[in-house]
Amino acid sequence: MKRIKIVFLSLNLLLTQHLFAQRDTLFYEDFSDPNLSNWTVVDSTNLGHNWIWSTTAPGGQYSTLVGPLVSATTDNGFISMRADYYNTPWPATGPNRMDAWITSDAIPIRPSNGAQISFQHYVYYCCSTFSDKIEVQVSSDSINWLAYNVTLCGGRSSHSYNGRRLSFDVSPSLANEDTAYVRFRFSTAGWYFWMVDDVAITATNPNALEILAPEFNPFYKNPWGNYKEVPIAASCIYKINTTFLNPGRYDQKNVRLEARLYMDSTLNGGAGSGLISTTYSDTSTVYSFSSRAQSLCSPYLKELFFNAPPAPGYYKVMLGLTSDSIPIAEGAGLDSLFFKLSTDSVLAKEDGKFNSSLKIDYPTSMHNIERVAVHMTLQDSSSLSSLPTATSVSVFISGDSSNIGLDIAPRIWGPFDSLYATNPTSTQIQASMLNSWITLPLNPPLSNVPKGVSFLVGVEQTSTQGPNTVLKVGYIDYSRESTYAFRVRATNVRSNTHSGWFSLSGQAGIRLNYSFPNGTQTCSFVGLEESETDLLNSFSLFPNPSKGIFRLETNLDFDLVEVRDLNGRLVHQQDWNENDQSIDLSFLENGLYFLRLRGDEERVEKILIQK
Repeated sequence: MKRIKIVFLSLNLLLTQHLFAQRDTLFYEDFSDPNLSNWTVVDSTNLGHNWIWSTTAPGGQYSTLVGPLVSATTDNGFISMRADYYNTPWPATGPNRMDAWITSDAIPIRPSNGAQISFQHYVYYCCSTFSDKIEVQVSSDSINWLAYNVTLCGGRSSHSYNGRRLSFDVSPSLANEDTAYVRFRFSTAGWYFWMVDDVAITATNPNALEILAPEFNPFYKNPWGNYKEVPIAASCIYKINTTFLNPGRYDQKNVRLEARLYMDSTLNGGAGSGLISTTYSDTSTVYSFSSRAQSLCSPYLKELFFNAPPAPGYYKVMLGLTSDSIPIAEGAGLDSLFFKLSTDSVLAKEDGKFNSSLKIDYPTSMHNIERVAVHMTLQDSSSLSSLPTATSVSVFISGDSSNIGLDIAPRIWGPFDSLYATNPTSTQIQASMLNSWITLPLNPPLSNVPKGVSFLVGVEQTSTQGPNTVLKVGYIDYSRESTYAFRVRATNVRSNTHSGWFSLSGQAGIRLNYSFPNGTQTCSFVGLEESETDLLNSFSLFPNPSKGIFRLETNLDFDLVEVRDLNGRLVHQQDWNENDQSIDLSFLENGLYFLRLRGDEERVEKILIQK
């Protein structure tokens, strides 16, 4: 039999190349000089509301949950505009509006046909999307400035995620020029902050693509990612949510987003099995910022699907973008994400590497926390043959001694704030529990979990040991995730009382523990086995899920295709036709099936039919 050969350029190799390998760096600033010697700060209000050099959080009465910027060179400093700090306490005459900027000295650059500016930042502002100016500006003569809105159409009172890298094509201002000026301006807004670091100007091809914060979600029908640890029995179909955009000058045609799933290692540190599967999605045109302004406000969203890997271990997904103008060899838009498949019961959206505590210092303000929770899906909708039971909630208690004596209880809230699971008996925090995970049992456990429903899994503070004592839990100010929610119920200093759920750009130390019938992998069935060596081969089965028509591309040597249902019953069989490469299963009912390739080399894949 003639073998099908499909050759891919390894994304492993591409990711070892620097993102700017094809470009020359014309200017780089990591703000390591506390004196900001090559920069000039101006506050047009003359109130001392200046940009500053900093290594700490911006502060302020409404920014108590905010940590310092998370950038590549955070430790040696960054620039910070502390609008909320400057308006704390609340001025008797009302809040002061900022109008401050920081401008570079003249920067010598090599003339080039195209130029791009990029930087890492964390921004949160209020209160007008029309008059507030949160901008990076560039110029070749310090007179005529080209301005870019850095809020990316997020609207007022909305966070960027901490450490986001923005890139803008500045060729209209800097192409073929030998001098550049850079300015960061925070104007009209009265709140909250903007932190900036690692500014670079590069000579670049005006063709550009950028991936924004991909997410791993084992629950393919639910929008809430991003998970770091998942029980292998939890799901059968995994989803990668990916947004991308075109910060370059020219529209990109025939754009392909490709994702590859690798097993890096086993749970005990042994060698992983390498490449498991590949999937991709195509877009005919990705418009540039300059040609279609709304593309800046509406990044392109793609959902890519993988069948759940068969073995526990540490995994990574590597993503890349190509187009007619950007071949894969140039490595445009590269990104990656990592997750763990475990044999135990833990479902987690953080990796336990906490860099701060989630705490409140103003118990009489609108930010007083009584409930802390994270969005989670407890099971998928129709891909499992057996249903899990939620047994307990784990929370990481920070090391602050003020936590001692607090009473807390586990909670699972459903739609419309309905309480799905709890424990009527609270747990009192002891000194031995500080700086550690504690597990709070649900009584009774939550069984018969509704399919495909998002829950808020968390804890509630049920009593305090003083008016200034609030719960403090482990917190990660992620540079990617923004899937955190918390409950407040306290006096608002300006509008009497306030109660509601709010979201933050970070992740609290809260996990769900659940069990499965007999502790088995719910996607497996009798009669199928898969060897680890099969996983080393290139394999692409798409689309998956589909309405019943699948296309298979692989270099495996096989003769026969078999499809079985979850009970192991043979429902389809066909000889392999390398000239057709299609598998028609449209006659089957909706549901999960297993496709097996039989021959000298064999492979098993989970497929989902969804009409």
